[in-house]
Amino acid sequence: MGTKRASSRDVRGSETIYGVHAVRVMLERHPERINAVRLAERRDDPRVREIEELARLNKRPVQRVDGHALKQMLGDVSHQGVAAEITPQPPWNEDDLFAALQTARNPLLLALDGVQDPHNLGACLRTADACGALAVIVPPQGGCWCR
Repeated sequence: MGTKRASSRDVRGSETIYGVHAVRVMLERHPERINAVRLAERRDDPRVREIEELARLNKRPVQRVDGHALKQMLGDVSHQGVAAEITPQPPWNEDDLFAALQTARNPLLLALDGVQDPHNLGACLRTADACGALAVIVPPQGGCWCR
């Protein structure tokens, strides 16, 4: 599934994203946030070659790893043989949001409340991204885990 995206935080404050679509989009939009790309050794198809080429063009390190190593690192998820360690964006506070609203032209905000299912949250975030939303506003408690 090319659009599945998830992340897990490691002890150094970086995050790992996985899935062909998630890693490709990050390389296209924010390559400076990619610390390393990990690709399954046995995965050699046009989509993975595109990710490898994007990483190399942006001077991001690429590692070919055993599929079991990816499973051990990510758990039992559909990683599609593709993962990337990224530097996360810090969450905005109200001042950051208001400052961004002052300079944005026709800003779109998505406000969520009570979203319990992580898959639904993922769908909302992907839709917000596709629509060019400036920000997604989530309550500090009461929904599925997010920061």
